[in-house]
Amino acid sequence: MGKPTFTVVDSHIELPLPLYESHIVGLVNLPDGEVLSVYAGLSKEHVEKLQAHARDMEDVELQNNTSDYRRFVENSYEDWYKKERTPFALIGANGQLAALIWFGPEKMPIESDTDSWDTVAFRSYAPYRGKGIMTPFGLFAISKYIELRPGRSIWLETGPSNEAAVHLYKKLGFTEHSYQGHADRLLMTFTEPV
Repeated sequence: MGKPTFTVVDSHIELPLPLYESHIVGLVNLPDGEVLSVYAGLSKEHVEKLQAHARDMEDVELQNNTSDYRRFVENSYEDWYKKERTPFALIGANGQLAALIWFGPEKMPIESDTDSWDTVAFRSYAPYRGKGIMTPFGLFAISKYIELRPGRSIWLETGPSNEAAVHLYKKLGFTEHSYQGHADRLLMTFTEPV
C-alpha cells in the first residue's frame, strides 16, 4: 500500500489567527482513496472534537502521554489559545479530527543562543492512528509554520518511554539534547527533516 500524499492549497494567512478562525492550507490523499483537509486554526466545531478526544478515557495512549484532559477539559481552549498557539488540524471527509499539531512561543528550558523558540506538540486520533499520516502531516505542518513564522526555532519535550513519538520526532528532523532539568523527560530540537 502507498503512502499519504499532500497537496498545498494556496492560502494567504497571517499568524496568529483570530480565535476560531480556520483556513484550508492543504489536502491529504490517503492510499485507500480518502481525502483529508489540513486546516490552519480550529473552528468551534473542531475545538469541540478536540475536547471530545481529550475527554475520551478509553484512549489510554492519549491519556497516558499527554496533558490534554487538563489542557482542554479542566481548563479552556480559549485560555490555551491566548498563548499565541497555532494549531494545524487534519480533518477527515466525514468531519472527524484525525490529527492535530500545534506550535506556540515558549522559551526552551535549557540555555540557548536564541530567544526565538516555539514549542510543538503532535496528536493523532483513532481511527487514523497508525495509518502513517503523522510523518507527512508533521513535515507539512512544520514547513508551513516555518514559512509563516520565519526565524523561529522549534523544540519539544516528551517522555522517553513514548517510543513511537520519539521515533516520529527523529524522522521529522528533531535531535535529542542532554537535559538535566527533568530526568523523566526528553528534550528535542528541530534541525531539518531526515
